[in-house]
Amino acid sequence: MELKDLLGDAWKDGMSMEDVTNALKDIQLPVDQSAEIERLKESLSKSNSEAADWKKQFRATQDEATRKAAEAEESSKKLLDEVEQLRKEKTISGYKASYLGLGYGEKDASEIAQALSDGQMDKVFEIQKRHQNAMSETIRKELLKDTHRPGGGDGTDGGKDEKIELAKALGKARAESNSADVLKHYTR
Repeated sequence: MELKDLLGDAWKDGMSMEDVTNALKDIQLPVDQSAEIERLKESLSKSNSEAADWKKQFRATQDEATRKAAEAEESSKKLLDEVEQLRKEKTISGYKASYLGLGYGEKDASEIAQALSDGQMDKVFEIQKRHQNAMSETIRKELLKDTHRPGGGDGTDGGKDEKIELAKALGKARAESNSADVLKHYTR
C-alpha cells in the first residue's frame, strides 16, 4: 500500500514529512480483522449456495410452468381453430340452404356456398350466371310446351272456312286472268 492511497483526500503533492505525520494522526489504521473477514466469506459462500439452490428450484418450477403454459396455449388454439371451423361450416350450410331454396341444384348450391364463404366472388358470379342461363332455358322450354301449334293458313285449326276458300279461288282466278292478259300483250 502506498502512502498516497493511505492518506486518500489528505494527500497533496509536495507534502513535507511533518505534513504527512499530521495527516497520518487523523487516519485510523485498519485493525487485523481477518477473523471477521473469514466469517463474512463463509456467510457469503453459504448465501451464494442457498441462492443457487433456490435458482435451480425456480428454474425447475419455471420450466414446468412454462411447459404447462405452452400446453394450455396449444389446447386453447386448438379449441379456437375447431370453433372457427364449426362457424365456417355453419355459415356454408346456411348459404347452401338459401341457394337450394332459390332453386339451385345440390352441386351448384354447395359450390356457391363454399365460394361465398371463401370470398371467391368471381366463382360466385360464374355459378350464378350458369344458374340464370339454365333457368332461362327451363322457362323457355316450359313456355314452348304450353304454346299451341298454329293451324293451317286458313285461320282455323285445320277446319275449312268458306270465306277463306272464296278468297283462295278469287286469288287463283285473278292470277290466271292477269297472266292471260300479260301473254296477249306480248304476243301481239
